[in-house]
Amino acid sequence: MNKRGEPYDLQLIIDTFLNYAKSNKLLSVITPEKEYKNMHLEKVTFDRNTDDGIDQIYAELSFLEVKQVNNAYTNVRLNKKVGRGRQQPTEKSLLQGVKELLF
Repeated sequence: MNKRGEPYDLQLIIDTFLNYAKSNKLLSVITPEKEYKNMHLEKVTFDRNTDDGIDQIYAELSFLEVKQVNNAYTNVRLNKKVGRGRQQPTEKSLLQGVKELLF
């Protein structure tokens, strides 16, 4: 994005972008092709080119889309955990493990 204007106006734009980058406010970004809603301004960089004069500023803006969801609460009851106590291996399974180790 670039903007041409008086130094006061350009400073106002810089301050506004930096404040949005620090905040958690969600923005709508409107381009000629599409409108992007729920966008967070993540990063801002500014540049001025001496060839174009001091009355023009270039800004690079990076946005991150924040997905909005609705919480759904239900009254589901969970079964209680049933303890089965300690389980001892059977003699057959114990012998099978020994056979696998030996052979």
